[in-house]
Amino acid sequence: MRRFVLGLFATIGILAVLAVVAVGVAAWHIAASRPALPRTIILTADLGGGLIEGSQSALSELVGGRKSTVRGFLDALERGAEDPRVKGIYAHIDGDTLGLAKTQEVRDAVAAFRGKGKFAIAFSESFGEFGVGTRPYYLATAFDEKRIAYVDAALREVQACLAAGIEVRSYLYWSLLDNFEWSLGYAPTFGMVAVDRQTFARRPKPSAHWFGQVARARAVPAPR
Repeated sequence: MRRFVLGLFATIGILAVLAVVAVGVAAWHIAASRPALPRTIILTADLGGGLIEGSQSALSELVGGRKSTVRGFLDALERGAEDPRVKGIYAHIDGDTLGLAKTQEVRDAVAAFRGKGKFAIAFSESFGEFGVGTRPYYLATAFDEKRIAYVDAALREVQACLAAGIEVRSYLYWSLLDNFEWSLGYAPTFGMVAVDRQTFARRPKPSAHWFGQVARARAVPAPR
């Protein structure tokens, strides 16, 4: 009887070891079969369809398609900011699809992402010009390249006016510094020069350097 019990425990032990080895081999094979990520990664995000809170039900996914979540977007940006392979993000903004709270969260996340030295470029067919909200514009201010595109387009229209014989005395961009907005306080950053609200330190944004080059050359760069 004793030999039977010992043999039973020995068999169980051997089977347990074999099971652990099998699981390890399977895990190794799964990890090895995963495609390797490229050395350079550029994130993309479509914010035109909005971002949902929490998880999406199977029925809503079937009816309306799969949508990105706020948490998923924020986590992806946070991880990408710390990953040296991630160089930047292209984001599509289309109309006023996010509420003010979500807009603020997304905007802060993009600003933190850019603070790690990553680029962030936004593009849009429309910012909801016929609506009453300014949230799409507010979100776009986190993407400084959008500011450059905006000023570039405005200066080209000034050139068109001059070519048509219209007298244009000057062009003024509002504003030089991140200032105080009556409806949103210090949250929007429309300026070409960032202002740290704690230390009041000034930091020229890429758009300021671009605008300086235009002023020194007295010409708008040729379209790329």
